[in-house]
Amino acid sequence: MTHVITSDTHLGCRYFDPARLTAFLAALPPGAELIIAGDVVDRSTAQLKGAHRAALDALIALSKERHVVWVRGNHDRHIDVTDLGDIELVETYAIGKRVLIAHGHHFDTIMPTHRWFIHLVRAVQALRILLGADAVHVARYAKRFPTLYGILRDHVARNAIEHAREHGFEAIVCGHTHHAETREADGIHYVNTGAWTEDTPHYVMANDETMTLHEVPPFPVSPGEDQPQ
Repeated sequence: MTHVITSDTHLGCRYFDPARLTAFLAALPPGAELIIAGDVVDRSTAQLKGAHRAALDALIALSKERHVVWVRGNHDRHIDVTDLGDIELVETYAIGKRVLIAHGHHFDTIMPTHRWFIHLVRAVQALRILLGADAVHVARYAKRFPTLYGILRDHVARNAIEHAREHGFEAIVCGHTHHAETREADGIHYVNTGAWTEDTPHYVMANDETMTLHEVPPFPVSPGEDQPQ
């Protein structure tokens, strides 16, 4: 069976492109299972309007045709579970005993204990935008401090890898850090699918033998161009 994994769509966020997600959903291979590893919405489904609401409706409609899994993230941990169609809402999800999918916030002990830094970054970002700088997601702005951002990424990856090893998994897929990457440590394959608030969102294609990270192509896709398959 084919499994398509992505994360951090952040529906409702001004930096998310709902049309790109809707096109991505329409291009999924027949019968493939879709797993979204957390932060599907930025705040709550009740606040979604227009194209953002339409993207969620497309996801709900898709759940009537194939298995769709919504792994809770820190942004949607209190989401109202009513009227989500046949979407399976879980804390973590496993593909057999081979691959574990988690959002990643449970592996992050840095941000919860350093809220002052997050508030500072948000304040500086807001001031920059007010003064005419390009508007970008706060996580994207935080990447301008690569040393600090690298500490967070490494911290989440190390904890995720250790968790996977302790529970007997060969691989673990996360989101949360908004940085797409893949790495190997202690015999464990770690993949992060990044975020849809970046210019280039990513997804994982997994089957019984392989697990690979791909960029979501621009849509609409012209004949011959790469797309999920």
